[in-house]
Amino acid sequence: MTQLLEGIYAILTWQNMLLLAGGVLIGMVVGVTPGVGPSAGLAILLPVTFGLDPTGAIVMLAAVYYGIARLLERWLSYS
Repeated sequence: MTQLLEGIYAILTWQNMLLLAGGVLIGMVVGVTPGVGPSAGLAILLPVTFGLDPTGAIVMLAAVYYGIARLLERWLSYS
């Protein structure tokens, strides 16, 4: 249980929250690009995470994926 709480505390730092918000924003920008799906968007943005710490990189990639997938889900529901 303590390891779970340590993981939650690690994600809730202000640096990771900024990466989370930035990742969702970038994911939405990439998501509106025609022909770029979630996996292609992650492949394009993977080099951006090389300079980050491992937790921040995973948070940012998950946020980018969420931003793209959420945008595509809303777009497909209107079609």
